Amino acid sequence: FRSLYRLAAFNADPHPGNYLFNADGSVSFLDFGLVKRFSPVDVAVFESLIKTIVLEPDPSEFRRTVVDAGVLSPDAPFDDETITTWFRHFYVYLMNDETVRLTAEYAQQIVRQTFDRQANNILRFTNVPPSFVLLQRIQVGLYGVLGQLEPELNFRRIAEELWPFVDGPPSTEIGELEAKWLAQYHSDDRGMRAWQDPEL
Repeated sequence: FRSLYRLAAFNADPHPGNYLFNADGSVSFLDFGLVKRFSPVDVAVFESLIKTIVLEPDPSEFRRTVVDAGVLSPDAPFDDETITTWFRHFYVYLMNDETVRLTAEYAQQIVRQTFDRQANNILRFTNVPPSFVLLQRIQVGLYGVLGQLEPELNFRRIAEELWPFVDGPPSTEIGELEAKWLAQYHSDDRGMRAWQDPEL
């Protein structure tokens, strides 16, 4: 998800068949055929969603954002709090700065909430705009994997590492390793230019 906010690009097919874990500890990445690049407007919408539902909750502003983005029909017959409560389910593990266990039951609920139009009236008034299609794919897949692993982590702090509008410090061992790698990458002139311009 760092690439979404920092590079406006997203690899939407990171399944186990696209990685090789080598004996020396390195990882080889295969198949970059499903990479989506986003416009600055798209990224601004994603940031606004996070800000209005997680960081500075504002149900009316959140609703305005999802309507303007084409995710929610303007005539959805629900009040702002009901709409926000329904969408908040996707962000529940990011709401609080605390260690929690992500469960298989939650992952199953996410799939139902995403796809079962019969079970939920709000879903009948939602749409998946083009800029959200691959995000939805990876988010549901990610929750599926996490539901099998049932990790116990502070997901809020991990997310804050990735959000440039928060730019939080590393909170995990892998976060520390990534920060070290990014520092080396940025110290190299070509690396810095590549980070700023994905075409390189």
